[in-house]
Amino acid sequence: MQLGLALVLLVVVVTGAGGPFGLLAGLWLVLAAQGMIPANASILALQKYGHMAGTAAAVIGALQSGVAGLISPLVGVLGGNALSMVAVMIGNCALAVTVLAAGTAAYRKGGWPEHAERDDDQRVNADD
Repeated sequence: MQLGLALVLLVVVVTGAGGPFGLLAGLWLVLAAQGMIPANASILALQKYGHMAGTAAAVIGALQSGVAGLISPLVGVLGGNALSMVAVMIGNCALAVTVLAAGTAAYRKGGWPEHAERDDDQRVNADD
């Protein structure tokens, strides 16, 4: 959904449709979709790792901050305008969809191979 909204924002930026209000409305939609992703992604990522939830949550937080710190300067390097901002957004959304597609197959099979053999007795539930 966010990738689709980012592509719509690209059309708005390239065509100038709606002027500043079109840009702000498109940007608001893309960022509104972003608000739903981290919490849901964290829950899914932590679901099978209750036995090390603190470590897993710390890795997720470090990755979120680290990736944001590495990606944000790309907007300035690419020109610091609306088009460079949208290009970085689309690139990040496309990368996220690719990672999701690669990770979902492993997730549906019970996790990554090193954790697939773990049975329910070896996992710690979040409510324990």
